Amino acid sequence: LPDGAVRVAIMNFETLPDDAEEAESLIRWRMKDKLPYNADEARATFQVLSHDPGNIEILAIAMRSAVIAEYEAAFASLNGGAALILPATVALLPLLPETERRGQLLIHVCGNWLTAVVVAGSRPCVWRTRELDPRDAVHQSQEIASEAGRVLASARDRLQADLGRAWLCARPSAEKELAATLAAALNHEVEVMRPKPELGALLSADDRSILEQFGATMAGLVANAG
Repeated sequence: LPDGAVRVAIMNFETLPDDAEEAESLIRWRMKDKLPYNADEARATFQVLSHDPGNIEILAIAMRSAVIAEYEAAFASLNGGAALILPATVALLPLLPETERRGQLLIHVCGNWLTAVVVAGSRPCVWRTRELDPRDAVHQSQEIASEAGRVLASARDRLQADLGRAWLCARPSAEKELAATLAAALNHEVEVMRPKPELGALLSADDRSILEQFGATMAGLVANAG
């Protein structure tokens, strides 16, 4: 789903209830300041990122129940309905190489929404999503670059995360100018994230073009399933 429809947060707890409903209720309460609606209207889930004595770090996801119901209804007739609901950027994470020992920065731009994630190994450390100013493309590129720089600086200061690789996924496909603007702001090479060519090997030329422009999230789901 579009990142703008979902709220994502990295959170720390001393303990978490074993009961799933109690854990969801606690996460909703902790995320209430991040939700543009009453926390009781949200459905929440989470994944444990690390579990040390007295410190459980989780990746929490919350979405308005009424909005989830609309998406579920739209897909109800397709193969039994929706089996998995994720914000688009979560689906991109499996495309990041886990062999990179330093931090990785993922910049995901889709429509007027920007998500910036810093990942150390396979663990997200920083996650920020914001709506972009819908003015001209030049202004938006500068806004994206500024946000990427702030996220990277925050990760370096708080987490001591040195940047190994930086990635850009923009749908439709990224313009060279945006990648260059980001590279200049970060003082680091920026690689464009694309589906692996073999994923579209059996497609027509037109369909391969569509896959390259819009299919990174699907490629991430395929990579995760594999």
